[in-house]
Amino acid sequence: GGADISIQNVAVKEFDDPQNPTGAKLRSTGGIYAYSGDGAINIGAENNDASNAIGDIFTQGRGIYARSDGGSVDIAVTGAITAGANGIEVDNNGTGQTTENVNAITTTGGRGLSVENGANTTGLTINATGTIAATGSTDSGIEARHFGTGNVTINATSVTSTGDDGIYAYSEVNSGDVSITSTGLVQGADEGIDVNHFVTGAVTVMAAE
Repeated sequence: GGADISIQNVAVKEFDDPQNPTGAKLRSTGGIYAYSGDGAINIGAENNDASNAIGDIFTQGRGIYARSDGGSVDIAVTGAITAGANGIEVDNNGTGQTTENVNAITTTGGRGLSVENGANTTGLTINATGTIAATGSTDSGIEARHFGTGNVTINATSVTSTGDDGIYAYSEVNSGDVSITSTGLVQGADEGIDVNHFVTGAVTVMAAE
């Protein structure tokens, strides 16, 4: 679509199998999907009101996928995401910032949280208050790629990956500073925190463990 997209105060639940009510819960093949050709995307972050935030998401595929080709992307999740592919995946090819405020994310076949900001974006901020765990895959816990202007800021608690980096950050020549702060364990099968920064802006990493 071409307009702004707003998705507020929803959850994607798992449910009992009517053929086997005492067995494993059933889950959807996908969670929340939003694509705007020239507008902004707001998922759970309307007016910065916590009552609008997204709740728990259980899915066999991606928990949240958002792509904007024309505006900013704002995501707020207070529930936990359990996904078979990427927990949250954002492709921002628009002209604004990407801001994500999330809770716990567990994936069994993809990145916990993945963001790619295009050349016209103006900043990238990730705040994760719960544990991010990418298990059973070859992907990072948090992966942030920024090709626009402005700063990259990642604030996390614990982040783990059984197949790649705990946190991976990449910023291109037009970007500003990169700041990564963790208050808990950050651990990866490759690197705990891996930063590739190709500009003169400052890189600050503060890790508790």
